[in-house]
Amino acid sequence: MIDPKSSTENDENPSMIRISPAMSWMLGLASFVVIVAGMRAAQELIVPFLASLFLTVICYPALEWLQKKGFSTWFSLFLIILVVSISLLLVVVIVGASLQDLTSNIDEYRIKLDDRRDDLVNWIRSEGFGDLANKLEGESDVTDQGMALLRSFLADLAGLFSDIFWVLLIMIFMLMEASSFPAKLAEITGSNPGRSEQADQIRNAVWQYATLKTMISILVGGGVVLLLKILDVDYALLWGLIAFFFNFIPNVGSFLAAIPGVGMALIQYDLKTAGIAVVGYALINLVFSNIVEPKVMGKGMGISALVVFLSLIFWGWVLGPVGMILSVPLTMIVKIILETSESTRWFSILLSGESFGSEQLPSGK
Repeated sequence: MIDPKSSTENDENPSMIRISPAMSWMLGLASFVVIVAGMRAAQELIVPFLASLFLTVICYPALEWLQKKGFSTWFSLFLIILVVSISLLLVVVIVGASLQDLTSNIDEYRIKLDDRRDDLVNWIRSEGFGDLANKLEGESDVTDQGMALLRSFLADLAGLFSDIFWVLLIMIFMLMEASSFPAKLAEITGSNPGRSEQADQIRNAVWQYATLKTMISILVGGGVVLLLKILDVDYALLWGLIAFFFNFIPNVGSFLAAIPGVGMALIQYDLKTAGIAVVGYALINLVFSNIVEPKVMGKGMGISALVVFLSLIFWGWVLGPVGMILSVPLTMIVKIILETSESTRWFSILLSGESFGSEQLPSGK
């Protein structure tokens, strides 16, 4: 039996289609899958854009400060671009020279790695584990696997810097447009000032995270360089730069950054020197990442530790190493966007690192 009232409503609104909550969820999930798949497929285009946007957010306050001091926009842009270009050029020169020298000396390090393996075999045998020592001594491909891993790491590292020119070029155009963006946003939002406030909130949150994390990463990288210079480990500047970039990767970045420096200390010297390097890396990260960073950043960025770790995996899978570095600011942006709508605010609360007591929870009425 057809409800006359329902029939009348459908006649008056022939274009209205009723969608059940289950269908709405399925459509939303399907849209999410399509968007993620598209981002992963367009990784080569998206990654330089996001890296440029990250640099632009860091540099834009300097542009505003120079303009307030009376400098013209073009001269301010010139100064900022000059500083950024010189910094990136120094990074490329240091990384390029170190990688070239390391590649040319890789056979020498292979011999040293064989010596370290022989030392380990002799130590195991002296402790009474002869069978294990004989088995390890017979595994001649261990050194080959180690060298293959080192070559793969060097190739991946070189690939991260292959798009530096495009990143810098995109950043230049973004900075040129940045000064007019607030006026454009105000014109677009018009009677909806909430959108403008949301954009300001995103910019301020990302800028705060980017600047503070950059300063702390500089201290971490400088500490690693000093440590390895004291131990006279080869390519200390390269391992310090790696520590700087990997410090942006939450949770596992500090551990990953220690592997090449400690590994080089082991190959170049002995287990004792590698152990000192491990202790030094641990102290550096304890001081800067566990003591200084929480005090400087206050309560953090409002994202739970679990969400930070999951976002690291997700963005790393979608966008590669750069996605891992930018996982926190990207998740912050998503969280801020979700906060503005009542239909998605619940998901923003799930991403939040705040604790909600019973007095803060909905009463269910």
